[in-house]
Amino acid sequence: MEIDFVQKKEPATEVVTTKCKIKHLVIPRATVDPGANFAIISKDIAKRLKLEIDMKENMTLEDKYEKQEKDFNQKRNKWDRDRKKWCKKLEEIVSENQNLQFENASKAISLANSKSENITKSKRIRSLESMIKILESKLFSAQKDVFSIQKNSSNKKSEVLSLKSKITELERKLALNISELERLKSKDMSVSIVGGNNEKNITNSNDIFAVNEFSKNLGQYFIHRKSMD
Repeated sequence: MEIDFVQKKEPATEVVTTKCKIKHLVIPRATVDPGANFAIISKDIAKRLKLEIDMKENMTLEDKYEKQEKDFNQKRNKWDRDRKKWCKKLEEIVSENQNLQFENASKAISLANSKSENITKSKRIRSLESMIKILESKLFSAQKDVFSIQKNSSNKKSEVLSLKSKITELERKLALNISELERLKSKDMSVSIVGGNNEKNITNSNDIFAVNEFSKNLGQYFIHRKSMD
């Protein structure tokens, strides 16, 4: 290890350079020699070279260094607090975002299930409508047969009873189908749409109208039934 020591002498243009080799050297903080190119001068070295060190200036620089170190530590602590605060804020935002994603996914699943349920109900209503029409046709045909047999006294009473039993069974099936339609009608078939559009509380009005119409027609079959009895 080579260390160059520079000493200012009079006149200012004269500079003396001393070279030496040192295996181990501890150099404490010292004053700055205005005429030297190096900022640190060991007190022991200065003593050997018969240099004077201004201790007041040394203390001033030491105090200044300690103050700078203290200020830096304060700033670093503030940076650490700010970093922890923003890290916590980031964690909260990430957690909130995950909760919103889960909530949106749950709403999407619920919406899909509601739409699927409404489609199933609509298909069932159309199936019941078709079945009721078939039962209506059979019921009217059976009623005509009963009226025809009643007018013809030569027919056997057993045939009349058989037709009446058939009409009773048709009326029972018809009543069951209409009852199921009424049950479907009483359920809420609206779907709440999640989002910013205007499609909310969609209801299949055509199916509800059809259910009401078939319900109104139920009375006429029992009127015919009473007239036959």
